[in-house]
Amino acid sequence: MPNKFNPFTKPTRSYKRKPPVSIAEDTEIGVHEIASGIIRELELGFDSPIPDRPIEKDRLHGKWLIITTRQELEDALVNFAERVYQNNLVTQRRLRSPGGKKYLQGLMRHWITGILGSRINGEEIPELWSWYGQGLKNRQGKHIISEMAQRSGYIEG
Repeated sequence: MPNKFNPFTKPTRSYKRKPPVSIAEDTEIGVHEIASGIIRELELGFDSPIPDRPIEKDRLHGKWLIITTRQELEDALVNFAERVYQNNLVTQRRLRSPGGKKYLQGLMRHWITGILGSRINGEEIPELWSWYGQGLKNRQGKHIISEMAQRSGYIEG
Protein backbone atom coordinates (compact mmCIF):
# COMPACT_ATOMS: atom_id res chain seq x y z
CA MET A 1 0.00 0.00 0.00
CA PRO A 2 1.53 3.33 -1.06
CA ASN A 3 2.10 6.08 1.46
CA LYS A 4 -0.76 8.57 1.11
CA PHE A 5 1.61 11.49 1.74
CA ASN A 6 4.04 10.46 -1.00
CA PRO A 7 3.98 13.18 -3.72
CA PHE A 8 5.00 10.68 -6.41
CA THR A 9 1.90 8.51 -6.18
CA LYS A 10 -1.14 9.08 -8.32
CA PRO A 11 -4.15 10.61 -6.61
CA THR A 12 -6.93 8.13 -5.98
CA ARG A 13 -9.75 10.53 -6.80
CA SER A 14 -9.98 12.73 -9.85
CA TYR A 15 -11.96 15.95 -9.80
CA LYS A 16 -13.49 16.55 -13.18
CA ARG A 17 -15.35 19.71 -14.00
CA LYS A 18 -18.81 19.40 -15.44
CA PRO A 19 -19.03 20.44 -19.06
CA PRO A 20 -20.02 24.11 -19.24
CA VAL A 21 -23.68 24.88 -19.82
CA SER A 22 -25.54 28.13 -20.31
CA ILE A 23 -26.95 30.16 -17.43
CA ALA A 24 -30.51 29.55 -18.63
CA GLU A 25 -30.05 25.76 -18.61
CA ASP A 26 -28.40 25.68 -15.20
CA THR A 27 -30.45 28.32 -13.33
CA GLU A 28 -33.81 30.05 -13.59
CA ILE A 29 -32.23 33.45 -14.31
CA GLY A 30 -33.38 35.32 -17.44
CA VAL A 31 -30.11 36.78 -18.65
CA HIS A 32 -31.61 38.74 -21.58
CA GLU A 33 -34.23 40.30 -19.30
CA ILE A 34 -31.59 41.39 -16.79
CA ALA A 35 -29.39 42.90 -19.52
CA SER A 36 -32.38 44.71 -21.02
CA GLY A 37 -33.38 46.01 -17.58
CA ILE A 38 -29.87 47.33 -16.87
CA ILE A 39 -29.80 49.19 -20.19
CA ARG A 40 -33.30 50.56 -19.59
CA GLU A 41 -32.25 51.75 -16.14
CA LEU A 42 -29.42 53.76 -17.70
CA GLU A 43 -31.72 55.12 -20.41
CA LEU A 44 -34.12 56.39 -17.76
CA GLY A 45 -31.32 57.79 -15.62
CA PHE A 46 -29.67 59.76 -18.40
CA ASP A 47 -32.77 60.45 -20.55
CA SER A 48 -30.82 59.20 -23.54
CA PRO A 49 -30.76 56.13 -25.76
CA ILE A 50 -28.00 53.69 -24.89
CA PRO A 51 -25.46 53.40 -26.48
CA ASP A 52 -25.22 57.12 -27.16
CA ARG A 53 -22.26 56.68 -29.52
CA PRO A 54 -20.58 53.85 -31.46
CA ILE A 55 -18.45 51.84 -29.05
CA GLU A 56 -15.36 49.98 -30.17
CA LYS A 57 -14.16 47.27 -27.82
CA ASP A 58 -11.32 44.87 -28.37
CA ARG A 59 -11.33 43.20 -24.97
CA LEU A 60 -14.78 41.59 -25.03
CA HIS A 61 -14.53 37.90 -25.95
CA GLY A 62 -10.99 38.43 -27.26
CA LYS A 63 -12.19 39.95 -30.52
CA TRP A 64 -12.96 43.39 -31.88
CA LEU A 65 -16.54 44.54 -31.35
CA ILE A 66 -18.26 47.64 -32.63
CA ILE A 67 -21.48 48.29 -30.72
CA THR A 68 -23.90 50.72 -32.36
CA THR A 69 -27.37 49.54 -31.28
CA ARG A 70 -29.10 48.69 -28.04
CA GLN A 71 -29.54 45.06 -29.15
CA GLU A 72 -25.82 44.69 -29.86
CA LEU A 73 -25.03 46.04 -26.38
CA GLU A 74 -27.52 43.64 -24.80
CA ASP A 75 -26.07 40.71 -26.77
CA ALA A 76 -22.52 41.69 -25.72
CA LEU A 77 -23.56 41.70 -22.04
CA VAL A 78 -25.32 38.34 -22.35
CA ASN A 79 -22.41 36.73 -24.23
CA PHE A 80 -19.94 38.05 -21.67
CA ALA A 81 -22.07 36.71 -18.82
CA GLU A 82 -22.27 33.29 -20.47
CA ARG A 83 -18.52 33.18 -21.04
CA VAL A 84 -17.73 34.15 -17.45
CA TYR A 85 -20.25 31.59 -16.20
CA GLN A 86 -18.72 28.78 -18.23
CA ASN A 87 -15.13 29.52 -17.15
CA ASN A 88 -15.47 30.57 -13.52
CA LEU A 89 -16.50 28.12 -10.79
CA VAL A 90 -17.08 30.89 -8.21
CA THR A 91 -19.48 32.68 -10.56
CA GLN A 92 -21.29 29.38 -11.23
CA ARG A 93 -21.74 28.80 -7.51
CA ARG A 94 -22.93 32.36 -6.86
CA LEU A 95 -25.44 32.38 -9.72
CA ARG A 96 -26.91 29.08 -8.52
CA SER A 97 -27.37 30.52 -5.02
CA PRO A 98 -30.60 32.27 -3.92
CA GLY A 99 -29.04 35.72 -4.54
CA GLY A 100 -27.83 34.81 -8.03
CA LYS A 101 -30.05 37.26 -9.88
CA LYS A 102 -28.82 40.22 -7.79
CA TYR A 103 -25.23 39.06 -8.25
CA LEU A 104 -25.67 38.96 -12.05
CA GLN A 105 -27.27 42.43 -12.01
CA GLY A 106 -24.25 43.78 -10.15
CA LEU A 107 -21.84 42.15 -12.59
CA MET A 108 -23.73 43.52 -15.59
CA ARG A 109 -23.84 47.03 -14.11
CA HIS A 110 -20.09 46.85 -13.63
CA TRP A 111 -19.50 45.54 -17.17
CA ILE A 112 -21.73 48.08 -18.89
CA THR A 113 -20.00 50.90 -17.02
CA GLY A 114 -16.69 49.63 -18.40
CA ILE A 115 -18.07 49.16 -21.90
CA LEU A 116 -19.45 52.70 -21.98
CA GLY A 117 -16.23 54.13 -20.52
CA SER A 118 -18.06 55.44 -17.40
CA ARG A 119 -19.69 58.21 -19.45
CA ILE A 120 -23.00 58.83 -21.17
CA ASN A 121 -23.48 62.09 -23.11
CA GLY A 122 -20.40 63.47 -21.36
CA GLU A 123 -21.83 62.80 -17.89
CA GLU A 124 -20.17 60.34 -15.57
CA ILE A 125 -22.04 57.21 -14.48
CA PRO A 126 -22.16 57.24 -10.65
CA GLU A 127 -19.74 54.75 -9.14
CA LEU A 128 -22.37 53.82 -6.56
CA TRP A 129 -24.66 52.71 -9.40
CA SER A 130 -21.90 50.65 -11.00
CA TRP A 131 -21.55 48.52 -7.86
CA TYR A 132 -24.83 48.74 -5.95
CA GLY A 133 -27.45 50.10 -8.35
CA GLN A 134 -27.93 53.32 -6.36
CA GLY A 135 -27.30 56.99 -7.05
CA LEU A 136 -28.84 57.21 -10.51
CA LYS A 137 -31.50 59.90 -11.00
CA ASN A 138 -34.70 59.02 -12.84
CA ARG A 139 -35.02 61.92 -15.24
CA GLN A 140 -37.96 60.45 -17.13
CA GLY A 141 -40.13 59.71 -14.11
CA LYS A 142 -42.70 62.43 -14.87
CA HIS A 143 -42.91 61.40 -18.53
CA ILE A 144 -43.52 57.76 -17.64
CA ILE A 145 -46.14 58.57 -15.01
CA SER A 146 -48.08 60.85 -17.36
CA GLU A 147 -47.82 58.27 -20.16
CA MET A 148 -49.18 55.55 -17.88
CA ALA A 149 -51.99 57.85 -16.71
CA GLN A 150 -52.94 58.60 -20.33
CA ARG A 151 -53.02 54.90 -21.18
CA SER A 152 -55.22 54.08 -18.22
CA GLY A 153 -57.64 56.90 -19.07
CA TYR A 154 -57.10 59.11 -15.99
CA ILE A 155 -55.71 61.97 -18.07
CA GLU A 156 -56.75 62.94 -21.57
CA GLY A 157 -53.91 63.44 -24.07
